[in-house]
Amino acid sequence: MATTSKKTTTSSQSRRNGSSSSNGSPAAAGTAALFEALGESAEALFSASRSSTERAYRLSQAALADIQAGQRDAITLARKWVEAPLDLLGWYTAIIETTVHTQQRTAESARKLWEELAQARDEARDAITASARANWRAGQAAFGLARGAITKS
Repeated sequence: MATTSKKTTTSSQSRRNGSSSSNGSPAAAGTAALFEALGESAEALFSASRSSTERAYRLSQAALADIQAGQRDAITLARKWVEAPLDLLGWYTAIIETTVHTQQRTAESARKLWEELAQARDEARDAITASARANWRAGQAAFGLARGAITKS
């Protein structure tokens, strides 16, 4: 298993270094460079998609946790009212505590969202840059193949 992986790595490295493929023809080297660049472009986009999916999962889990915390606060508030409906000072204190907890959760959620958006922006920029570079190399390889085909005919 390790041998296969090593062979694949070695052949990928030789293609990156400009070496031709096993049959030594420039067309085969150009074809290998073209498909390697297309693969790198696709991998950059898939990686960005995976990151986006993971981010959406984290944000949805955070939203669910916030909703659960809000429900717990509402139950606590209702319990205090049921236990002592005429205790206005206790009722007022419970309302203030619940409001403060809600504001803290809201501020923390907004902070998390901004961090995730900043990370998404950086990942999107990196993916687009990597894809554009790989597509540029694929275009160069395609033009090289076309030039070779035209000069042969």
